Order: sequence, then C-alpha cells, then structure tokens
Amino acid sequence: MKKLILFVTAVALGLGTVACSSDDNSSSKTKDSLQGQWLEVRTFSLDKDKNIIEEEKAHNDGCGVDEMEFKGDVVIQTSFYKDYLTKECKSEVDRDEYKLSGKTISVEYREEG
Repeated sequence: MKKLILFVTAVALGLGTVACSSDDNSSSKTKDSLQGQWLEVRTFSLDKDKNIIEEEKAHNDGCGVDEMEFKGDVVIQTSFYKDYLTKECKSEVDRDEYKLSGKTISVEYREEG
C-alpha cells in the first residue's frame, strides 16, 4: 500500500511540474492590447547597445503632446511643434513599421539622404 501511495504522489507531482504554460503573456496578446491611440509622455534615445543616451519629456513648446496610433504592424505618429519664424503650432505625420519583443517596442527611423 505504501508503494501505491508513493507512486500516486510521484505521478501527481510529476504532472504538476510539466503542466502547460499559459499563453496570456504571449506577444500576440500584448500586441492586441497595444492597438489604439497613445499620447507620448517621454522619449528615450538609445545608442547601438540600447543604453539610454537622452531622455526628453513631452512639451512641444505648448503645441500639444505627440500622438501614436498602433494599427496592425504600423505606427502612425503625429508630432506637434512650433514654427520659430511664424510662432504657429504645426504638425507632422509619419507612418512606420514597428516590432514588439517582450515589453520593448522598437521603431527604426531613417532619414533620407
């Protein structure tokens, strides 16, 4: 009888340690929860080793904070700024692809020329 109890206990513990993991933290669910419009609070600039080299708080000279809208694999960014000649608030819209890796969103900006 002791051997039977020991065997059942060992099987129960073994099955408990190899149970299927939950996919609640999968990148697809994270990507789904990311979809929609977001307001920018801070911007971090990183070097090639992903170390923070600059941090900037959103202010845009009183013209509003930048907006980001995630749609599928694309992020649409609306940036607000003040034209220093006319002193008028203006906006610029960029559309880029982004990548999601764990808790990190990466958008690579490339300047033409």
